Amino acid sequence: MKQKSLIMIRPEGIPHRDSIIKKIEEVSNIIKAKPYHALPSEIIEEFYEEHKEKDFFPWLVNHHAGKHVEFYILEAQCEGDNLYNLVDETVGPTDPTEARKLARKGYDSIRSWSLDDLAQARIKKRMVQNIIHRSKNREDAKREMNIAFQRDIYNKI
Repeated sequence: MKQKSLIMIRPEGIPHRDSIIKKIEEVSNIIKAKPYHALPSEIIEEFYEEHKEKDFFPWLVNHHAGKHVEFYILEAQCEGDNLYNLVDETVGPTDPTEARKLARKGYDSIRSWSLDDLAQARIKKRMVQNIIHRSKNREDAKREMNIAFQRDIYNKI
């Protein structure tokens, strides 16, 4: 069964774009890309609406709005939720500090390339700068693709 997912390369991930894509292509095909050289705040507000009531939401919107980000739709032949699991393993833990600890043990994930720290982010009431976002499941992927690509795209590709 073909599965689809989405990743977003965040502003701090753009310098690592080629390496990120290479790593993602080890587990899936990129079938569509949408770069924003100046991401509209409305898109990021809708994209992260689940965090609207959290302290870091204003920081999150300001951090992405007007910045260069890139969205990619991924596809792979997988059973169950395997694509989401493969992408999750490739991306790594949300906390870059944890990702770096795993990298020292031989498990190199994309988020291990970030220099940020979740504990510091919480103190500063902001979201951790972990260079990449990934959809957690099929429902999130569908919603996030439709927002990022500004149309009902999930069922049309």
